[in-house]
Amino acid sequence: MFKKLINFILQKDRFKKVIIVEPGDSIEIPSKTLLLTKKGNNFTWVRYKCPCGCGEIISLSLSPVISPYWSIAISQNIGKSPKVTITPSVYMRNTKCCSHYFITENKVIWCK
Repeated sequence: MFKKLINFILQKDRFKKVIIVEPGDSIEIPSKTLLLTKKGNNFTWVRYKCPCGCGEIISLSLSPVISPYWSIAISQNIGKSPKVTITPSVYMRNTKCCSHYFITENKVIWCK
């Protein structure tokens, strides 16, 4: 409980930046950054480093053609970085950390 409070105060469990790129753009993904791939008017992928700190690059499809897929909602505040919400939860069963969490307005909410 105390660790979660410290992480909340220090904003450790939060993505601080959102970058939007075109398909094929080659960019290294910085920590605490959500990288959204946009083709035309549609977002197709979201990529980021696993928030647990294991270093795994997570790639989530935003296209219903690729299963499984997730949905995103983006809220824009003038002069501030966009806030991204991803649904449903992310459960990385096939990675070394097996993390399970929600991303809500750039915050990571861990499942127990």
